[in-house]
Amino acid sequence: MDDPETVGEIMDSLKSFGLSERHPLIREGMDYLVSKQNTNGSWGDPEAKDAYDRYHPTLTAINGLRQYAWRGTRLSFPGLIPLPGIKAK
Repeated sequence: MDDPETVGEIMDSLKSFGLSERHPLIREGMDYLVSKQNTNGSWGDPEAKDAYDRYHPTLTAINGLRQYAWRGTRLSFPGLIPLPGIKAK
């Protein structure tokens, strides 16, 4: 689709689920985003009339490129832990 905004959003999601920067999909996405950066440092159309179309592609690209600092295994939904004596199916 050649859309840095969408790539940034997807990469941010994949990283939040634990894919590392060493994963081939993340590496490919990072290379793509860097190749699509404008000379002024932004992403998207710098001439767009709507401010959203200027800042949101940059925001999502930065989120896709940023690092996550995972510190061990975390449980997203502690309420889903099976009760003692009950086996998870």
